[in-house]
Amino acid sequence: MVVFDVDTITDVSAFSKTAYEKLKPRPKLTQIDRKIHSAGGVMKNIFGLARVDVQIGTNKVSSHLLVVRGSTVDCLLGRDLLPSSTKLKCKSKMILKKLILKNIRSHEQ
Repeated sequence: MVVFDVDTITDVSAFSKTAYEKLKPRPKLTQIDRKIHSAGGVMKNIFGLARVDVQIGTNKVSSHLLVVRGSTVDCLLGRDLLPSSTKLKCKSKMILKKLILKNIRSHEQ
């Protein structure tokens, strides 16, 4: 079992190469042939994709996650998997609404 940090801004869930290597059995790693972009530009530290079973509360889903070298966070749950959990989906919508309202208010001043 690994614990994920939730990031409502991240589009794609990912986990570190270190966390991937701790999985038993280790899922097959698939190389990707397209560029993945982050806020800092094209990511050059992508190790591959791994299909894993993720459980969020009582909800389970099987999904591909990016495996990233040199990540500062072991596991990051992004917006791609948030709909898999009713609780997280509701919370992420609430957070997003608050951020939008905050931006609108700051532009009105």
